[in-house]
Parts: sequence; structure tokens; C-alpha cells
Amino acid sequence: MKSAPQAAGQRWARDVAARWRARGVLTAEAYHVGWELARGERDRGDIGGVPGTVIEVKNLSDDRVAAGLNQALLARARQAADWAWYFKKYRGRGTGRGLAVCEVDQAITLHLLLAELERMVGPARYRLALEAVSETVNLKAG
Repeated sequence: MKSAPQAAGQRWARDVAARWRARGVLTAEAYHVGWELARGERDRGDIGGVPGTVIEVKNLSDDRVAAGLNQALLARARQAADWAWYFKKYRGRGTGRGLAVCEVDQAITLHLLLAELERMVGPARYRLALEAVSETVNLKAG
């Protein structure tokens, strides 16, 4: 039997997967694995079927994260910017290991943009570019 928070979390996962499908990623699905079976090495994320992407969803009420994202969204509107992110630092972790938060639609758009880029340049060139960018970011962070 699921607790109310578990049921709410599963509803949120189903809603997010449906949103991915509505935006064209028809293979997106919420995993329905019991929490005790999906921990540790067995954890595949909460939503699958999005190529090359692991998605964890949480139905949490952390007002600080919501306030930070809302502030970024307001600034995006004022500046007519394309993207809005809220970065949250984790105590004891380096900058590159912090949390990046954006709206679900923005994450889907970014994923679709990258998938289209891969389609345009081909998988091999896409992987080379991804590795080059990742290496540059890691070198600068180091």
C-alpha cells in the first residue's frame, strides 16, 4: 500500500512523462517500480524512454528552490531571455556538482534541441562535440 506522498510522487512522474509525450518524445514513460526495489544500483530514474537521459522527479515542497526558480523566471521575462535556471549549491560539493533547476518545458525543449542537433550532424560528430564541451567544462572546473 502506498502512502499519500508516494502516490503524489507517482502522479507527478506520470504527469511529467505525459508532458514529454505531448512534446513529441512518444517513448517517455513513468517507471512503476516499488521504492524499495529501485534504490541503489537498480535505480534507473523515475522516467524512462527519453534517449540518453535519466530523469528523477520529486514532489517536494522546498520553498527555497521554488523561490529561486521564480526569481530566475521573473528576470527572464524582464530581459526577454530564452532560458531561466536556478542553481543550488550543495554543502560540501564543488560548484559543478550543484543542482540546476528549470521548468519542465524548458528541459524538454533543451533535450529536443540537442536531439535535433544530433540528427543534423550525425551521432559520431555529436558525440565528439559533446565530449569536447564536457572536457572543457571539466578542465575549467578543476
